[in-house]
Amino acid sequence: MVKATSRFITPVEGHYRKPIPGDPSGRLFDQLSGLYHRKNKSIAIFEYVMDEDLPFRVIKNSRAPGALRHELGHALDRALEGWSDQNAFQRAYNLDIAAIDDVTLIDEYAYYLTRKGRSELFAELFAVLQGGGADEKAGNIKRVFPAAVEALQALLEKKT
Repeated sequence: MVKATSRFITPVEGHYRKPIPGDPSGRLFDQLSGLYHRKNKSIAIFEYVMDEDLPFRVIKNSRAPGALRHELGHALDRALEGWSDQNAFQRAYNLDIAAIDDVTLIDEYAYYLTRKGRSELFAELFAVLQGGGADEKAGNIKRVFPAAVEALQALLEKKT
């Protein structure tokens, strides 16, 4: 099920203005462009979000199309029994992580190096392969994670 809203809503009850657990950037729940809710298997994409630079300023969500593709990546990952947890994708992810030796890249891609990193990378790479991701700062993501891209493409080809 895909849900949409015509106004800003707090995506997770009780978490307004609270940090997203495990997000090294310190983003808050009300700054999310969208989310995939595992429990009720739904996607929410928000038309308006809180500005990351000016707290309490509501702005149009310019990342909505990429966020939808990203959240569809999470839904696909779960629907197909956790592709991001399969050995081929895990190996590729670990190989790419080990190859990152530039401190700038480590900072830029820190979100993908967290506990949830492999799942987030899977979703973002899926989005990029489908026309563009949600992470505006990850423009070179395919170059930084080439083995993961190859593994995801192989998984997609195998299932289609």
